[in-house]
Amino acid sequence: MTLNSIAPTAESQIFCGSGTVANLVASGTALKWYDASTGGSTFALTDPLTTGIYYVTQTIDGCEGPRTSVGVTVNTTQSPTATSTQAFCASATVGNLVSNGTDLKWYNDVGTLLTLSSGLSSGTYFVSQTLNSCEGPRTSVAVTVNTTAAPTGAATQSLSSLLTISSIVVTGTNVVWYASSANAAAGTNPLPSTTPLTNTTYYATQTVGGCTSATSLSVTITTLANQGFELDSIKIFPNPSTSNFITITSSIHEDIDIEVYDIFGKHILSQKVIYNILDVSDLHSGIYLLKISQKEKTTTKKLIVK
Repeated sequence: MTLNSIAPTAESQIFCGSGTVANLVASGTALKWYDASTGGSTFALTDPLTTGIYYVTQTIDGCEGPRTSVGVTVNTTQSPTATSTQAFCASATVGNLVSNGTDLKWYNDVGTLLTLSSGLSSGTYFVSQTLNSCEGPRTSVAVTVNTTAAPTGAATQSLSSLLTISSIVVTGTNVVWYASSANAAAGTNPLPSTTPLTNTTYYATQTVGGCTSATSLSVTITTLANQGFELDSIKIFPNPSTSNFITITSSIHEDIDIEVYDIFGKHILSQKVIYNILDVSDLHSGIYLLKISQKEKTTTKKLIVK
């Protein structure tokens, strides 16, 4: 065998979507590509590729050698399907976007590849899918991110009698109250509307169109009736309590009516305190609110049971 008869070397090749004969790879000199193992026609370098067998020769010193067969696969990946418009609340991320496809990739409007944890904003996003290592064309999705403001109301409110949390005056939709800003931010441990008010700060969110406000309104309550009753020196001891009984004293020597609520406003028990002793043996460890009434006056005290 002479050098002139050596066939070029080449391996099977895979292309994504499109390609031309110029993209085919073989090792040799003055390569020519054919559509048959013998005879046939030569390809121009600009001819588009299709799945099938191609044949290549090399020419050395004016002598064209034998042909090498090359298996060519052209994989075509379609764009994924997706609802053309999608709406979310302010905390949504790229991971919340919805599309049907395989190995999805999301891009912003300037072509930057996004991570699933990237925050969403209103605008146009693009999604592709990848099959057989081939990424296809992108589908556009118009995204709207709805932001809900906190409800509005006076930051400090004074009430003339002991009322529940539903008595706080605010403007908002589907308002929910919390005992702390952390609970409001996380949406955990909402306070029932029956929660008796104390001289403290409460936090409110509102939900509009399924989207809850990311920030909350804080309202500090001063209950005027409670302030007057404080002058009568209501005292509770021991507090925290580790026994089955607590003592409640007042400068007014009258029986005391007690209503016990848990920290979320659930009514636990009602009892008239005689001889200043309240039985708490049925209470589990935790924080409770005591609504104390005496001679048409009321106040609320916090009780910790250990």
